[in-house]
Amino acid sequence: MIMDFGKFNSHEFDKYLGERLRDCRKRQNSTLVEVAKIIGISFQQLQKYENAVSRIPVSLLCKLSLMYSISIDSLFERYIKKTLGARKVSVSNDRLVRNILIVEDNPDDEKITQRALDGIPNLNVMFVHDCAQAIRILKRSTDFDEFKTPDLIFLDYYMPKRDGLSMLRDLRSDRRFTCVPIVMLTNNINAEAMFESYRLGASGYICKSFDFAKFKENVVSSVNYWTKTIVPPSCVNR
Repeated sequence: MIMDFGKFNSHEFDKYLGERLRDCRKRQNSTLVEVAKIIGISFQQLQKYENAVSRIPVSLLCKLSLMYSISIDSLFERYIKKTLGARKVSVSNDRLVRNILIVEDNPDDEKITQRALDGIPNLNVMFVHDCAQAIRILKRSTDFDEFKTPDLIFLDYYMPKRDGLSMLRDLRSDRRFTCVPIVMLTNNINAEAMFESYRLGASGYICKSFDFAKFKENVVSSVNYWTKTIVPPSCVNR
């Protein structure tokens, strides 16, 4: 469900979200130090999120929602009910085009990924073939304005010259892309690589399975979740 927030007060939402996360932590009888250690940040930074001094990244919000056993959907839904009341909300997905950037160096894998995306309506998909090209489009080019802040990025983990992990690190250090969901794609499941991806802020991790039906299911589920189920960052006016 996609919401039309009208004049969305982002700081008000940050305060609401911080209070909710603090309440969840206290219900579990956990301290700032304990939670911060588990998710890999300083307790001072976690305190800033709870006090709405800093905006919490989407990837970290996912980790906390799992830790506190609360869905991200419910966080948004309760806020809408609390602040918008009976105001009419638009729930039409059909007219909304979502921008998907895919960084993939293998032509065969590109074709498979394109096939997996076929049939999903209203997607504006761009494929690029290395990290340098992707960074150039995202950060410097003025010819691709619609892709300066994509709704979702699929990023190949293993690429020549520069791998996806270093690009992930670069994007997560840039405030313009902190909230953009980034799903890693790989040919094999490696626990260490997966852990490092999530530690650096990946929003998901998909294996390019030899079973196309399974791969398609995972890709479609990711697209639907990050562009339809939740409120995408691009829908939030700052």
